[in-house]
Amino acid sequence: MKPTVYIETFGCQMNVADSERAATGLRKAGYELCESPEKADVVLSTRVLCGKRAQQKASTRIGEVRAQQSGDQKLLVGVMGASPSWKAIRSFGVGQQSTW
Repeated sequence: MKPTVYIETFGCQMNVADSERAATGLRKAGYELCESPEKADVVLSTRVLCGKRAQQKASTRIGEVRAQQSGDQKLLVGVMGASPSWKAIRSFGVGQQSTW
């Protein structure tokens, strides 16, 4: 069975384009897209991360997704999007940056 990924997109057309590129790359890597975060092995959120409020919203969404997972589910949650600095990305505890 292929691992599944749910991609949610918030914001501008650039975020939509980024999500589409991510979906293409993930399909090529063997992932299958699914329709809900509850059915996913990976949840990827595409959003603008410019500003403190935007970062707080992203952090809140990560908590919401993690709270929905079942006890035995190993869920990977990722955030991608526009950010004015690497410091904003590090605030989510991400160890490395990837590009598609």
